[in-house]
Amino acid sequence: MGKIRGTIIKTITRNERDGYSLLSVRAGDALMKIKGVLSSYCDGTPFVANVLPPEKGKDLWTIDTFEETSVGFDQNLIEGYLLSIESNSVRLSFFTVKKLLALISEGKDLFDITTRMIPDAAADEQNLFNKKIRLPRMQRVFREMIANLTPDGKVQYYLCNKFILDKMDFAMSLFRKTPREVCVRELGMTYVNAAAVTKKLNMQCSDDDVVGALGVSILDKAEKNGSTCIPFDQFKMEIQETVYQVDGIALSEFRIEKAMMHNNYIVSRGGYASFGNTLHSEEMIAERIRKLLDNRRELFSSDELNQAIDEIQKQEGITYADAQKDAFKLLRCTGLAVLTGGPGTGKTTVLNGIRKVFQKKYPLSEVVMSSPTGRAAQRMTEATGHEAMTVHRLVGIGRNQRGKSQIAGDFVIIDESSMLDSEMTAWLLMAISEKSLVLFVGDIDQLPSVGAGNVLKDLIQSAVIPVCRLQTVYRQSGESAIITNANKINRGESDLKQDGTFVVLEEPDDKTILDVMADVAKEALSATDDQIYGVQILATSHKGDASISAANNILQQMINPRKPGMKALKYGNTEFREGDKVITTQNNYEDCYFNGDIGVIKQISEGKIEILISDKTVYLQRQNLQDLSLGYCISIHKSQGSEFEHAIILLPEHPSVMLRRNLLYTAVTRAKKRCTIIAAKGSGAGGNSISKCARNIDNTKRVTLLPKLLTGMGDPMVIPKRA
Repeated sequence: MGKIRGTIIKTITRNERDGYSLLSVRAGDALMKIKGVLSSYCDGTPFVANVLPPEKGKDLWTIDTFEETSVGFDQNLIEGYLLSIESNSVRLSFFTVKKLLALISEGKDLFDITTRMIPDAAADEQNLFNKKIRLPRMQRVFREMIANLTPDGKVQYYLCNKFILDKMDFAMSLFRKTPREVCVRELGMTYVNAAAVTKKLNMQCSDDDVVGALGVSILDKAEKNGSTCIPFDQFKMEIQETVYQVDGIALSEFRIEKAMMHNNYIVSRGGYASFGNTLHSEEMIAERIRKLLDNRRELFSSDELNQAIDEIQKQEGITYADAQKDAFKLLRCTGLAVLTGGPGTGKTTVLNGIRKVFQKKYPLSEVVMSSPTGRAAQRMTEATGHEAMTVHRLVGIGRNQRGKSQIAGDFVIIDESSMLDSEMTAWLLMAISEKSLVLFVGDIDQLPSVGAGNVLKDLIQSAVIPVCRLQTVYRQSGESAIITNANKINRGESDLKQDGTFVVLEEPDDKTILDVMADVAKEALSATDDQIYGVQILATSHKGDASISAANNILQQMINPRKPGMKALKYGNTEFREGDKVITTQNNYEDCYFNGDIGVIKQISEGKIEILISDKTVYLQRQNLQDLSLGYCISIHKSQGSEFEHAIILLPEHPSVMLRRNLLYTAVTRAKKRCTIIAAKGSGAGGNSISKCARNIDNTKRVTLLPKLLTGMGDPMVIPKRA
């Protein structure tokens, strides 16, 4: 092992997920390459490191310890380093640099200096100093401290960095106050590891900290399964059992309830425990529905509706079935209503008729159409001839904006409503006028929302709002087998019809599925001009031989192989390249991208990735790379609301827990013109993976508070008398 003192010349490669970096450095007169887990440093950063010699015949040294420091370095070198730092066209002024050099000459280390010690520096200069100089030091010190405290010496690099970035100078005081809660909520640890950290520090943790940490862990798990809450008795019992197993302490219900009173994140209402912001979302939904119903006014009389139906049938040259005519009754008054039905039931045809009837009587009114995703909104526009937009755009959530005070719409139609989680539904309803008519349209047999909540089903089952169910499938000559098979799957049947639009390929086991996928995808891509949305591979899981990540690796190499000069960023095992098809996996209201957006990387530059999503350009910061995945193959969950010319569905036998009816039904209904299923033959007498899906009804129950909150709102079908 040798000690070196030098400066960073350039970061050659860096993995943003785990910080593994390869640097070119200057140590004295020597040029070296060193590797190791590091913070994100600027070129020119001075450092002292202990390094291990390279393997025989190689020139790559391995970092054992690394410390950024200005102590012992020539002031001219430090001055050049400070003047070279830049972010978003902001630089440190010559006068600020001189003040910093004066502090260094007094024996202070540049990386220990706080913003309070830079007299009269501008705010943007202080922010630059914090971000580029102090932040990497603070992140490194915190990571090393946590790693020394955890049982396995491992930390989640990204989460540690993010915690320091978000809290900066308040991070350590927060950690000292509630160490277990910080470890669980901020650093992604299990409660067992969080307890080990505090025991190693000999810290006496308060009931508030213990209950907060366990509460976050329990509710996080519930929300990942789609629930917005859990019974409070169950919540307390899980805390008691875990505390006794880990700490050997019998924690009474009284102490848990008392600790809950001091928690800023978790609340208990009506016998349930929930995150406060999640409960607030459900309370807002219920409150807005109550106001919409309380402010109902008549829009159409029965006679007017009957006459309007006759007129629209003549105008469109169609004859509505009785159930479809019932859908027009949703126009009787303002308020909230639901139209639900599967493929082939005439949902779009009826919706078009309803919109035209409304606009004919109220020509000066504003009809607003929206859907949770950009692709779904585009489909809605194409199907109806009326412009639709995403819910996020409609509500006005984006950079420096947290929702409109009111949406200018007399009749608001939200398609693909099964995708709406509690948070987005609350934003939506809060922005809609209490005098409007709101129509939720969706298919309750599809997968529920990715986020917590069960809004569409809760509304339907509440019995407090009018609902029209379209259940009859109207077959037409030449109808695609896609609709036929979707309805077969929904009935639990697996003898799928095959024709030019629907193909089933059965493989002996999971291991050969990806080989077949590559051949099918190559042929499909050569037959379409739309390389981004024309063909989409859908898979069930991130695990197994036919996983999403494994499929993406094959498809990326086939579609967008590495080329000389191609810019790339690495995050974990994934390399993002210019030209890659990608999908966003989280909502980021600041940078205006949302969970499930599909686009293509146009440019990778220092600090950010430029992505074209539909017709808009968004910029994803490199510290948010965890929000991005390759999009050649995506999960069926993420495909909700989208439609693709050709959907290629991977249906391996494992993991078997993913083989559910609503999963396959949702996947098949994503196909517009062609659907190919590559299924595993399956072992034993259970049949292939299609048969297993068709038989397996998802009985997972989402626990939500919305049904309770909706109780007692009265009969919504009571129409006020005309004045």
